[in-house]
Amino acid sequence: MILVTLDQKKENTKMTDNVSNMFSFDLAEADEVNNSIEGQGRIRDGGICVCGHPSSRHTWVPERGRSVCQPTKLYCACMKKDVYIEVSDTRFFLRKTLGNGPEHAFSRGVAAAIKAGVDIKIIKPPKCEPCGKEGVPVTPVRVTDTGRVTDSDSSGRNAFLCRECQIARS
Repeated sequence: MILVTLDQKKENTKMTDNVSNMFSFDLAEADEVNNSIEGQGRIRDGGICVCGHPSSRHTWVPERGRSVCQPTKLYCACMKKDVYIEVSDTRFFLRKTLGNGPEHAFSRGVAAAIKAGVDIKIIKPPKCEPCGKEGVPVTPVRVTDTGRVTDSDSSGRNAFLCRECQIARS
């Protein structure tokens, strides 16, 4: 617990007065704008990409001709936003991919979200990318441009693969 003395409160008030005197906008009006925006709620995109990161962390970069994913200070190797699920809280999907399957950011995020009681809704049923099978269990993995499963965290792209395709492409 942090205790603030009366002298510290007076000092903070003096500093705040100095700041408000430095600007030409009305702080009360700015506060009203903040309150009206907070009252409206925000537009939330709870979509989660196959890379395991929120849609909001993907940005289209015209110069590169592709999407770039930056979930935290690190960049993800994701090449294009491909949303499969929607969640009520995206904070659990800011993890780094450490490998394939259970070590993938998608798997780790889903496990953490379920443990925390986060609502998860399937937007697009996942299917195996190479064979196209739907309704079979799939695993998130990183694959090379030629479709081979890779453990590299700096190259490749993310895809869902069924067990047979994962074994055949390892």
